[in-house]
Amino acid sequence: MNPEAQDLPAVPRRYTLATVIHITGIDRATLLEYCEAGLLPVEPARMETAEFDDHLVCTLRQIEFLRETHGVNLAGIRMIHQLLTEVERLRRELRFVREGG
Repeated sequence: MNPEAQDLPAVPRRYTLATVIHITGIDRATLLEYCEAGLLPVEPARMETAEFDDHLVCTLRQIEFLRETHGVNLAGIRMIHQLLTEVERLRRELRFVREGG
């Protein structure tokens, strides 16, 4: 869905909440809403001290893209994210099988 997800560095960087807000332009209240909706693997109560990585920043960009460009609600985004995660898992499994693993 988002080509940026393929450009992640080999060793993920870690970001504070303030840095994620700066990088993505998403405000604290919206990030909290995403946590509460289960779109991010961060407990809402721990959001202030959580460490975020490049994968999570890409996830946030995907969420924003779906909301702003396509008007998808949070329930729809959660379903799309689950489906994409499953597709990626199946791709890895298929690659493993094709490589004789």
